[in-house]
Amino acid sequence: GATNALVGSVAVAGTTYALAVNSTTNTVFASSVGTVTTVAATQTTPATLLSGPWLTVIDGATNAITSTVLQQNTLTALAVNETTDTVYGSNTAENYLTVIGQPTTPQGTPWAVEANVMVGGSPGPLAVNPTTNTVYVGNTATDSVSVVNGATDAVTTTVPLTAAPTGLAANSAANLLYVAEAANVAVINGATNTVSAAAVQTASSSK
Repeated sequence: GATNALVGSVAVAGTTYALAVNSTTNTVFASSVGTVTTVAATQTTPATLLSGPWLTVIDGATNAITSTVLQQNTLTALAVNETTDTVYGSNTAENYLTVIGQPTTPQGTPWAVEANVMVGGSPGPLAVNPTTNTVYVGNTATDSVSVVNGATDAVTTTVPLTAAPTGLAANSAANLLYVAEAANVAVINGATNTVSAAAVQTASSSK
């Protein structure tokens, strides 16, 4: 960031679809589809390879891969709760919010899928409010936002929209969620889980 020069690269499996960063732990998460080596080759046996969708965990200090977690389907979007150190991914193919964590005990426990939460149709964009431990999932096929309690991994409500959500952003200080729609930005009150204001028209919608 100081020089805007390329300082390194990390080879993950196949094609990368989504990224997220936990700046508190200096950890990077990458969703990709490809082949990884699960057992290294020896002089007498070839390497064991496994293909699939993966969540790759990268140490931001060393750019070294510390873990790879096999997924059921490609995670098309990622978000991180930096307070709980929990990763969330959109499993668009199966309408799940995938929850991935690393238990604190015993020490060195690997990252693993903790839950798959059924949400709306074709989940896409994600946002997290770490203050309220709430995860927001934009459902692109059902024009809605699923509100997920991060403590229980349960959907608490679904907020209807006027169009498919294309992007989400959470303001944790104001407890507001901003939702990009086709021609508007909807504002959702995090306390009531209702659209708190008339949708704000974007520049393209006013022409």
